[in-house]
Amino acid sequence: MNNNRLLSFACASFAFILASAMLDACSSARNMSSDSSAAIPTTVPESHSSAAIPDGACAACIADTACIEQSRSEQRRSMPESDSSAVIPDPVPGSASAGFSRDIRDGQVYKIVTIGDQVWMVKNLNYEMAGSYCYSNNASNCMRYGRLYTWNAAMNACPDGWHLPTYDELVSLIENASGQFLAGGVLKSRDGWKRCRQCDVADDMYSFSAFPTGIMNEDGSFDKIFEYGFLWSATETESNQIPYMGFSNISSVAMLLLGNKNKGLSVRCVKGKSPKSDGPVKMNDLDRPEIKFYDLPLTANTPTLNDGKSKIWLDEL
Repeated sequence: MNNNRLLSFACASFAFILASAMLDACSSARNMSSDSSAAIPTTVPESHSSAAIPDGACAACIADTACIEQSRSEQRRSMPESDSSAVIPDPVPGSASAGFSRDIRDGQVYKIVTIGDQVWMVKNLNYEMAGSYCYSNNASNCMRYGRLYTWNAAMNACPDGWHLPTYDELVSLIENASGQFLAGGVLKSRDGWKRCRQCDVADDMYSFSAFPTGIMNEDGSFDKIFEYGFLWSATETESNQIPYMGFSNISSVAMLLLGNKNKGLSVRCVKGKSPKSDGPVKMNDLDRPEIKFYDLPLTANTPTLNDGKSKIWLDEL
């Protein structure tokens, strides 16, 4: 009888000691997880919901569900918010925060991307001003694709700290995005473009998201939405022609074209102060290796490079 009592007492004592040890382990794990530098992985997983508990946290009380959930909760609180839920502070004009920039003139927010050594807005500008228009005078097109600007309006459209890119800056963008023959495909947005049998695939590899915004013609009519997108440059030639950049749904080429100032084209702002201008340039000043100017419409015989050997095999528009 006495032996049975002693055995019962010993078992109870052992259970008490084991329970105390487990509680102490849980307490230690909680203290570790509250310290942002304790056993937190240096690389934060993309999905917070699937984040693994740091090694050793609650290891001694793995059956304690409350302990495990508390550790997960504290780990999540130590992680930064994702871009999609980031609170964007009110920055100084043109400043960027967490990949975004706010235009303090109207409060619109633009995602930004770095390509080479250039920082670009990922959306076409949608700042309303004299000389700017919505495609077909439909406000919903401005919300989706940005506004179309005459060149004189475009020259003053970008917010402080940003500017309309020069011809040289557009050429740099093309060179940083795989060269003229491929840059059109890798800079175009994945959606919005008209699909067809001979259409080029737009993969937006550089997250530039060039949109098929169409054009406002000199007579005020609108044309080519879903098929073409055009971006002004800040460079002027001696013949009053403006070089601008174009994208087509049927070509991977980043086109460079010449047009007059009264067209309505899109504006894509690049970060920094405008480079100093010495006035209109000669056409010869626009010559660059492996860069070609195009005429619209594109045809099956349109050469893709200056050597004239490569062709874009397209049906005429």
